[in-house]
Amino acid sequence: MSGRSLATAPYIDVLKSLGARVRLYDESAGELLDVAALTRELPHGSTVYHCGPAGLMAAVEEATAGWDTDKVRSESFGGDVPVDGTTLGDPFEVELAYSGGKVVQVGSDETMLRALLREKAPVDYSCEAGECGTCILDYRNGSVEHRDTVLEDDERGEMMTPCVSRARGRIVIDL
Repeated sequence: MSGRSLATAPYIDVLKSLGARVRLYDESAGELLDVAALTRELPHGSTVYHCGPAGLMAAVEEATAGWDTDKVRSESFGGDVPVDGTTLGDPFEVELAYSGGKVVQVGSDETMLRALLREKAPVDYSCEAGECGTCILDYRNGSVEHRDTVLEDDERGEMMTPCVSRARGRIVIDL
């Protein structure tokens, strides 16, 4: 099991009670799941069940390429989440109003959320698909290309979802 933070993961005590049969990876502690290495360790004929963000799903599909299709099972919970390396749009800048005007550069191949997290900005998030509303941020000015399914039209003039939405040029947010 891999999660952003095992401190808040559901059923963690149950998973821990299963002992060596379950491996836990805590992203907040710098522990990253190596999908390719993990699948190489599996006994021949194993079945892999997976779900999660698009990047994880793509990594599992790549690591199991060539397997019998009935041995790789997946479930997707929502919209498309960008896979690393995908061009998402033009680069832009995010000015953090409450952080002394710090400016974060968002590349064409990364989401605003990932750029903010890279710079240690305190942003809550969950689905990374613009569907849950956990990462919604207020913005003061700038032009936003909304790509979410959670905000109402009347909210889009002052709020955005940094997990999928993009800005044009520079945007100022309340962080």
